[in-house]
Amino acid sequence: MNGLCAIFGAALSWWSACAAPHPGEFDPTRLGYAETTAGRSLVSEAIGKANIIVDKDERLALVAGWEQSAWTADSVPVHLIVGGSSNEMIFVPKGCRCVVITVLVMQTWLAEASDPAKADLAVDGVSILVFMMLHELGHIACGDEGVVAFAPLPKNASDTNLVRNDEKRREFAADAWAADHVRRAFTAGHPGFFASMNVQFALTAVGWNLARRRMIDNFGASVLRDPRVFFDQGYTHPNFELRMLVANELVSGTPAAKALRQEFESMREKGDDLRCPV
Repeated sequence: MNGLCAIFGAALSWWSACAAPHPGEFDPTRLGYAETTAGRSLVSEAIGKANIIVDKDERLALVAGWEQSAWTADSVPVHLIVGGSSNEMIFVPKGCRCVVITVLVMQTWLAEASDPAKADLAVDGVSILVFMMLHELGHIACGDEGVVAFAPLPKNASDTNLVRNDEKRREFAADAWAADHVRRAFTAGHPGFFASMNVQFALTAVGWNLARRRMIDNFGASVLRDPRVFFDQGYTHPNFELRMLVANELVSGTPAAKALRQEFESMREKGDDLRCPV
């Protein structure tokens, strides 16, 4: 009996050594980060809601990165990290079929997403995080490689532009993938119906808050069509308010959402006309 156990143990050790690592494994130390237990409750709730929105045929199921026993071939682990100097909030790192969230950046952004004292609409943290996670799944579904992030914060605020490039097109494509799944889940009888509805509310709230801040808190910037407000800030991501307007239009499909997006794009074009020639 002891001999059989020894043989079985040796075979198990050989299998463990030869088994390929899960593509969602992530070592945060290679980027100067460390894993954290902070934010697990919020992220776990968002993972559950995102999974009932995404079509099962996509074979992209988010799972907590700290629960490796639950990982399957379809799993996309979500890892929580702290430290480092990057302002990336949520991203897909190069070489990993996973989503990484920088917890402190996420918490700061969520805290600043709504200011009730200034007539902002409340932004549900779980629901907006669901959309961000869906965006990252969109990058994976589209085969994007490298570090790709939702990036709600500007990369280089001093470098405003209207340059169209592959990086920005990939961001719009990932947003469109996420919006399409939210829209399709908003169907009576769909298990993700209520989660989808709450994501739409969150997108609307973020869009309202961005517009209110632009038109009221920074009235002059809107009147003067300031490029710092309407243009893209950096070369990796489109203007964040424009992205929210496009996402709202894709999800709702209403004439009002389309008109709001078109008006913003018109202001971008007019702002370009006002720039001094180089």
